[in-house]
Amino acid sequence: MFFKHGKRRTVAGLMMGAAVLCLIIAAISGGYFLWLSTYAARARSHIVQNVESSEHGNTFYFPVFTYRDAAGHDHKISSKTGSAPPEHQVGDTIEVLYFPASPGNAHINDSSLWVLPLITGLLAILYF
Repeated sequence: MFFKHGKRRTVAGLMMGAAVLCLIIAAISGGYFLWLSTYAARARSHIVQNVESSEHGNTFYFPVFTYRDAAGHDHKISSKTGSAPPEHQVGDTIEVLYFPASPGNAHINDSSLWVLPLITGLLAILYF
């Protein structure tokens, strides 16, 4: 046998713990992004720059966008989500989601919002 009986329990316990952790992350992040996409204000925005970042030989591009909130204030935000190649080009018009109480924390309204809950949810299913 590959594992002794005691080691199987340890591995099974670790896998179950990882599954529960992934499930919690998927539920919290999925709930947040569902709440965001349901209740946040929406604004038209423009990509003004793609910031290049290289790490471990990989290059990612993080969009910088500007938008005007409902109160008429302009904001310039650097996205925390990057891609390779750039998903958006300078000059592209996009939709952003933000809460009026926190306009400096805007998110691009696209499928990247759902990457974390999707991946962690799939990992939870695989670990179970």
